[in-house]
Amino acid sequence: MPASAELYLDINVPFEMENTTLTTGIEFNITQLPIHAEAKQLIASITLESLLAGQKMGIEGDAELVDINTAMITVEMDRWVIQALRYAAWKESTVTKVTLDGGAPTATPVTIYTGAEGFYSHLLRPLTMQRNDILAKSFRGRGNFLVMGLDSLGVLEMTGKIKGIDLEEQQIGEVGILDNKWKVFCDVIYKPGEILHGYRGKTNELNAGGVFAPFIPVMLTPPDFRSSDFTFNYGVFTMAGVKVYDPTCYGIARVTGI
Repeated sequence: MPASAELYLDINVPFEMENTTLTTGIEFNITQLPIHAEAKQLIASITLESLLAGQKMGIEGDAELVDINTAMITVEMDRWVIQALRYAAWKESTVTKVTLDGGAPTATPVTIYTGAEGFYSHLLRPLTMQRNDILAKSFRGRGNFLVMGLDSLGVLEMTGKIKGIDLEEQQIGEVGILDNKWKVFCDVIYKPGEILHGYRGKTNELNAGGVFAPFIPVMLTPPDFRSSDFTFNYGVFTMAGVKVYDPTCYGIARVTGI
């Protein structure tokens, strides 16, 4: 059975001014939201031969392996969060998905055309409309972050509108600011032809449509030596929960023609 964590959220309902007086009213509710924690674990191995060879060259093979393992489980948890938000945007969100075909936008996924400058100019209008729609539906704020793959990021880099900070050894990370409105994040294996659009509070990151709740910190297991093949095994273990409680904070832009 998965462990569970309890989270308390403040949900504000917009007030309505009474017709006959100048008195305003605000309804304030405290809601208990259960979040189920799931286990995440990775195992990596290194042979005794490799370990000894690394020591001769001044390389701590076991330490390097633990670092890689820790970094990989962090990446996996980031992708877990992204997929939860993506699912909410596709399956549950009431945020309008807009398209631009040279005429008026309609409530269908975004369509963007070829060419770097054309991509940029066609991208801003539907994303701006979707950004405002997130505010209209969620009452939290306008969309202010994007998650995209290397395909969309590469075209934006060619326009010079975003610098595209090098991810170096990371697979997921913040790569720049687009049009002074959106923080842009890139996942190197994010679904091509798609951009996740969402809102997160500027001063309070808990002001969002989803919560990532680490249950325990990352734990490293002691090395386990397997005599059958002279291999050391290292494990990384953690538990965490992801809960999307307000899908109206997210939307999807579908990109074609790259």
